[in-house]
Amino acid sequence: MNLPRHTSRLAAGVGVAAMAATALVGATASTASAAPVSGVYQCANSAGVGLGNFTTTINATLPATAKAGASVPAGLLPAFTAQITSPANTATLLTTTTSGKSSDFSVSIGSTAVSAPITATGKTVNPDNSVTFEGKGTNAAFVTPGAGTYSINMPAKFTLQGTDASGNPTVTATCQIATPPSLGSVTISKQDSTVSAKAKAAKVKVVVTNEFGKTGGEIATGKVTVKDGKKKIGKGTLKNGKVTIKLKGNKKLSKGKHKLVISYAGDDFTSAAKAKVTVKIK
Repeated sequence: MNLPRHTSRLAAGVGVAAMAATALVGATASTASAAPVSGVYQCANSAGVGLGNFTTTINATLPATAKAGASVPAGLLPAFTAQITSPANTATLLTTTTSGKSSDFSVSIGSTAVSAPITATGKTVNPDNSVTFEGKGTNAAFVTPGAGTYSINMPAKFTLQGTDASGNPTVTATCQIATPPSLGSVTISKQDSTVSAKAKAAKVKVVVTNEFGKTGGEIATGKVTVKDGKKKIGKGTLKNGKVTIKLKGNKKLSKGKHKLVISYAGDDFTSAAKAKVTVKIK
């Protein structure tokens, strides 16, 4: 999959697209350029008859880093290129096939599948009678997975649909590989978070915001605790990034000033954070 470089074109984007581009580039501008990666897939027609080994080659550029839980719109990423070469024994079968597509082609980032359909328009019959189709693909909408380092892999299975010059379907092939090739790896870090709170005598209202929750990404989840000085006085669990915490035993804060510390523990997508609130109870 072709993922973005930290370029002025992406930096100039606005709204969701700009946020998503920032998330994919991550905290640094470093990128890793991957050489073309090939996998040999065993393909069969719709009747289950084997067609032989199809060599599928993907040429992509990968980011070194990204942010977790960011929503990436469809088509945001630059197109990657694909070459699919069928064996010589399929040349006659593919005589009328001039183009094709794979609507279910995808890549995986760990266990997260990212749909990346391919459309192939260029056809070359090679000297050995093998046939090569050249095409491009780009991403469907997806959300980046939780923090960690992941291999980005080609699919274990995909379907090819050939078409003739009039756009009519010709050959359908299902292609599989036991061990999908890796296109590279990406290290995904947690989003930064901010904790805000309003306190009263008997309860504390807490809101945790992260970088991409408001643009279709993962909203902060997890545990929140409240301390009055060193004493723990309440806890709760975020729902849609918010929680109202009642004090332990339904007690109320005593009269006077209280320096409360609100701690958010973080989750797979969002970093831990703290906030301090001073409340005066009359």
